[in-house]
Amino acid sequence: MEKQQFLDKFEELKSPANAQRWALLQLWLVEAKSDGEIAKALGKDRSTATRKIIEICKHFGTDAKGNKEQRQHLVLLFRKYCLDFEVHSSIYPDWVDGDLSDRPQPPTNPQNIPTPELISELTTLEFIGRDRDLTNLANLSRQAKIVLIKAGAGVGKSTLAKEFLKMHFHKVIEINLALSVDENVPASERLPVILKELNQEISNSFALNLDCLKKRLLDRNQPSVAFLIDNLEPALDNNFRFVEKLNNYEALLGVLGDRDVCSFTLITSRRSLITPRAKVHEYSLEGLDITAWRQYFHDCENGTDSEALVQMRNAYNGNAKVMDILYGAIKNRFDGNIGVYWNRYKDVLLADSELETLISVEMDWLRDHQPDAYKLLCRMGCYRYQDVKTVPFDGLICLLWDLPESKRVGVVDYLSKTSLIEVKGEYYLHPAIREVTKSYLLKDKLEWETTNHEVGDFWLSSAGCNIKEIKSYNEAVRVIESLEHFYTIENWEKIFSIWKDAWRLRSFGYASILNNYEERLRSSLTFSDLEKLENARARGINLYFLSKYSEAIKFLSLDSRIFQGNILLREIIRIRWLCACYVDIGNFKLVIEYENYAVEAGKQLEYNDSQVHLLNLLGVSYCNLCNYEIALTKHCLALDIAKKTCDQSHVAYSMAYLAYCKFSQIEFHGDFQKSETTEIANILDKAIEIFREYGDKSSEVIAKCYLVRLNLYEEKINLAQEFYKSAYDVNQELSQTASFSSPYLKNILLSTLAKLKFMAGKFHETLDLLRQSITLCEEIGTNFFLAESYLQLGLTYQAMREHDQAEEYKTKALELFAQMEAPKQIERVNKAFKAFAQLMF
Repeated sequence: MEKQQFLDKFEELKSPANAQRWALLQLWLVEAKSDGEIAKALGKDRSTATRKIIEICKHFGTDAKGNKEQRQHLVLLFRKYCLDFEVHSSIYPDWVDGDLSDRPQPPTNPQNIPTPELISELTTLEFIGRDRDLTNLANLSRQAKIVLIKAGAGVGKSTLAKEFLKMHFHKVIEINLALSVDENVPASERLPVILKELNQEISNSFALNLDCLKKRLLDRNQPSVAFLIDNLEPALDNNFRFVEKLNNYEALLGVLGDRDVCSFTLITSRRSLITPRAKVHEYSLEGLDITAWRQYFHDCENGTDSEALVQMRNAYNGNAKVMDILYGAIKNRFDGNIGVYWNRYKDVLLADSELETLISVEMDWLRDHQPDAYKLLCRMGCYRYQDVKTVPFDGLICLLWDLPESKRVGVVDYLSKTSLIEVKGEYYLHPAIREVTKSYLLKDKLEWETTNHEVGDFWLSSAGCNIKEIKSYNEAVRVIESLEHFYTIENWEKIFSIWKDAWRLRSFGYASILNNYEERLRSSLTFSDLEKLENARARGINLYFLSKYSEAIKFLSLDSRIFQGNILLREIIRIRWLCACYVDIGNFKLVIEYENYAVEAGKQLEYNDSQVHLLNLLGVSYCNLCNYEIALTKHCLALDIAKKTCDQSHVAYSMAYLAYCKFSQIEFHGDFQKSETTEIANILDKAIEIFREYGDKSSEVIAKCYLVRLNLYEEKINLAQEFYKSAYDVNQELSQTASFSSPYLKNILLSTLAKLKFMAGKFHETLDLLRQSITLCEEIGTNFFLAESYLQLGLTYQAMREHDQAEEYKTKALELFAQMEAPKQIERVNKAFKAFAQLMF
């Protein structure tokens, strides 16, 4: 369609008679609404909205066939002719908001290429989501004469190359290489055909024909020319050079790469090209983003907001060919229901033979031509790419244990030049490719077991620490990766050797997964190993981190003597964890009784790690009993010892406890100086900085929740909300990257959010959150937090003037604090209700 025709149709649509169509067009193109959302906005059913969109497409005379093609054709027409029409960023994210500078422009290079004109027609459905790549290629065409677009099968190399050249050049000469080397003809036979297309004289000499081509391309009075060399990889040997039969393409590229010629050349290939005769810029083409997939699947059920579609796109790395295959399968066999299709096939990514062929063809070539690189690729299928998303260089080197060291780096470099693996500083396989490589690796049981063993040892060594002294999340997650690989091959001896020393892993959220290992170990180890595993202290610590305090206390109270060593030291460690349980269930008197003994004993042994923990637990106990002066003394002493003798993680713990105690004291007395809250905020900021450095996300979440409470107390609501959002995001990250289970942390977040809702006057939401907190506290037996939730629930009911319920929960809070023998907490509860009543009246 010509521009004036389009603009006439556009003005006609804006007339009052077409008001509903105009509104619908705005909802679709400007707001990127789905058919269902459009129907709801216009008060129509979905089928009517869909029909109306097609009517609009026909109004503009789209000649494409099918619903999807018509829509895409219309979008492209608006992109081409209606520059003032604001298109929503979810449709074309790279050139919205009126900024035309990012739109693909004809390449301009006054010294080399005359400005070509934009041609008229664009493809439709086959070409979506490539605006950024068009822009990048336009920029590259001003800087380079030859660009190689590299990507795997089905990503869309040829489609992009042809579309770009068609947009920017009137004359495009294609050199399509055959899949078989034997079927390809040398450049000497291609060149006469090229010269004929350019209306040039042809000779029998390859050298003379090259000169003729160069002379034509140097002539600035002639239109510029574009060349497309498509499907290059069959012409390359194992060293990424042209095979001997086709090596005169080197000379052809030498002409096309001359900086003074008025031409531009695109090459598509799955592999890199090394040529000494021309400078070739390599452009790695990535899969289509989720916006493009949503456009493609727009007429499927929930096509614009399906989480299953996001997972599908990620699993196949946005592969354009896969997108088309999946669309056909979902529309034809699953009535357009993306969720139902994905539930069936998400664990079998290559169930369709056509999908597997896209990968296996490349792998088969690698197997036949570069067996060492093929072997490395298959072994890479052993890695999980989950909690640790990428593998470092050494993680690939360790997979080549059966090759001489002198060859290993070369094999890794070779594989990196293919399109089968991703290289961005480190290495990884996308899920679909990993599924194929893993299936190949599993065919050889010995190879599978050896590879897992090598990878398990690699992750363990890469943690770079003594397992007993893990200090950061990065160290912890690598130890877990090691355990996962040994678990895969059921190497129980290796698992036990790691498990028995992995206490610190629990503080990074791995208590649940370690508990699962323990259950499997019980059914797999010999009796002598099982005796060691029955170490009550080990089981008790694990149960503590799972917030199963009653069970933990049962095991920690046993005097296990399985492990030999210093009995006093073992006893101190046992008491440390026993007291941690008692702190959480609110038995502070017993904590003080146990810990005073343990702290004194610890001084004799100078066992500072446990001593710092014990002092902080003592401080928390006194703080929760509202004996703040004693509590502050304990925390300050713990901090002093930590600074002198322990690593920074213990310093951060002590700082966070100290800040909590200082703030609790301010809350209890109800008055504060600005300098005091500033000091507390500074202490917490420093602690959070250290927690981040060590990757201790759990402690970071808790410290940020303390900051929420501090800012709420100062009535800085917006800042408090920001800290909560930050804490929540860290917790989400932790939950996604680890086999994480922490009811304690969940309760901290629930109660903190409840305080935010209460301050915002959203009492019904506050009640719901506090009820969840109470249920959780009752399940795990945290009486102190249960009493706190009762207190807050009572105050919420009082704010709602539901006095009977307020009195009920006030009574429950008082009863629990009485059981804890905490008279000052009882005083705090009564004071809080009295102050709130005075405020209300």
